[in-house]
Amino acid sequence: MARKTIKIKVDWHPSGNRTLKESIGGDVYRDAKGALRRNSDPGSFYRAVAKRIAKRAKDYKVKYQDTSN
Repeated sequence: MARKTIKIKVDWHPSGNRTLKESIGGDVYRDAKGALRRNSDPGSFYRAVAKRIAKRAKDYKVKYQDTSN
């Protein structure tokens, strides 16, 4: 049986904050929490993103998009 797809994308705000959003099986995205929400530090944000993708990839086919500058 094929795994479900999860869409993971990074949204960037002109204030410099980044937020990770996820959508499972649809087009409705939910904001992640903690270091993945409204984070202005690129280093800590992308380390948290890498961990989230690795975790999600165990159960889902991951499609990743980064809309930040």
